[in-house]
Amino acid sequence: MASEAPEYKPSSQEVKLRCMADVKAEKVGWLAKPYIPKGKVTLVEGDPGIGKSWVSLAIATAVTMGAGIPGQEITEPSNVVIASAEDGLGDTIRPRLDAMGADVSRIFAIDGALTLDENGFALVESYLVRIYPALLIIDPLVAYLGATIDIHRANETRAVMAQLARLAEKFDVAVIAVRHLTKGGMSKAIYRGLGSIDITAACRSVLLAGCDAENPQNRALVHIKSNLAPAGTAIGYELREGGFYWTGESSLTAAQILAADNGAGTSELEEATTFLKDELADGQVPAKDVYRDATNMGITRRTLERAKAKLQAKSRRIGDTWFWYLTQSTSPTSSIKEFGDLNQIEAKKEGMTEELGDVNYETTLSMPITEALALWRSEGAPIIHLGPGENCLDLEVLLANPNTLERHLQAVRAWLEKVLKRRGEA
Repeated sequence: MASEAPEYKPSSQEVKLRCMADVKAEKVGWLAKPYIPKGKVTLVEGDPGIGKSWVSLAIATAVTMGAGIPGQEITEPSNVVIASAEDGLGDTIRPRLDAMGADVSRIFAIDGALTLDENGFALVESYLVRIYPALLIIDPLVAYLGATIDIHRANETRAVMAQLARLAEKFDVAVIAVRHLTKGGMSKAIYRGLGSIDITAACRSVLLAGCDAENPQNRALVHIKSNLAPAGTAIGYELREGGFYWTGESSLTAAQILAADNGAGTSELEEATTFLKDELADGQVPAKDVYRDATNMGITRRTLERAKAKLQAKSRRIGDTWFWYLTQSTSPTSSIKEFGDLNQIEAKKEGMTEELGDVNYETTLSMPITEALALWRSEGAPIIHLGPGENCLDLEVLLANPNTLERHLQAVRAWLEKVLKRRGEA
């Protein structure tokens, strides 16, 4: 007699199978329509010193006063929770809030070290239960991800963003995550945020803070991504006389904001290639998911498939599902140990162009490859513009590329020296 099949026991009480007939349709609530949805995560990003933290505190002020940001209706005053890793509570945040007229009795700051891991999320949840705020600000997001999270790996950032989204939905709180931009190279604003594109994909709204390259006093928040409503018009603001001032509707665009350091720009194909490298960095991904994520990023199917061909990405069928994956030779996650230090790379110069000649890598970069890579990644893996249509996205790949030119190495060295000088002055 055949034995009975063992009873299946779910491994998690959080995962359920629900019939859509049992799911009640809900309307999206707004803290500021269409810019900041309730129960969702919104990104506010921009270059350092452009006023991102001022903007987030101005929004917090509006929430505590029930005043709303420009163009918004008056609402009930509500509580705000702030986690700020870069600005002091007493010497920066409180004076700014006072200058803007915030009701500081409604604003609560997380004071102390916080990492958004299992324990960190439990702590934040305990605060949300107690305060029940309308707004949670995390400034900047990267500072709270912890040393074990690689912000450029989609699978690692995805887990954190999913937990953040869960908290937002559970407490119907609008979450604003502040993020810095990378250093140039991308013509599309949506690609310029520091870290994995998955951070951007996980957010329902993204606001770019910046100024006109030709008129730095002309600043604005530009709505560059909106999944839940048509994008809103840009909102202007000024920083003057030690204070923050909304200036109403602005004509400033994302292209104007990014023009200052965009160089010769990056083609749609290069942007699609960057997206696809990140999408497949952790292994094979169902083709339908790749197409979906690309569409969310504004990449056409044709451009995506050209990027696939450029990267020599492969397809394989498992059961009824097609997967895309990178081969070992094109994968951006190769081991640092494979290359050793710069002296060991000397043997890799066979087949290089004549323009490189007998370049000594150690002399050119003035440090071993392991140190250069550590600096590169600690600064958020920047993009260095090398020339028309050329951008250095991955230092490790650049140094191992047989077509590397001396001017490429000189550009990298200039950046490395700038970082060392800045750290020495700090």
